[in-house]
Amino acid sequence: MYVALLISIGILALAYSFAAGAKRGNTREQADVVEAVEAFVSQMEAENDRIVELIASLRNKFDSQQLIGERTLQSVNDGIMELADRVARLETVRSSPSALGAGWKSATQAPDQLSGKYREVAVRLLEGQERDQIMRDLNIGQGEIDLVTCVLENGSALS
Repeated sequence: MYVALLISIGILALAYSFAAGAKRGNTREQADVVEAVEAFVSQMEAENDRIVELIASLRNKFDSQQLIGERTLQSVNDGIMELADRVARLETVRSSPSALGAGWKSATQAPDQLSGKYREVAVRLLEGQERDQIMRDLNIGQGEIDLVTCVLENGSALS
């Protein structure tokens, strides 16, 4: 826009110079001025074209980066939504007594799927013994207690 304004000013100056020179009759000086203004206008047009191309190139790069950013943001948002859904499902499962297998404490006997020391762990858990005491008595670790608890919490283990 500014370049076009400068070109217009140059053309007006050329026209004024030409008209003033015609009145005085200075044709050689007039030709030199016209030639200089034409060279200036030509350089300004070339610079204007270069700037327009540069702006178009930058706009394309910006648009590409913006598209990549939008896709990345959408991917992150999708991941967040998926995680939020998982958290909601986990909270539902944790707040639901039947989903947690809270009913296993009311069972009267260990499931048939368990044998050996794991059956003994299940029996003791069902009797209400503390986990620490079961671990000491049977010389087993917390992971094994957790394993038996998971089997007890699974509804199919009691059915």
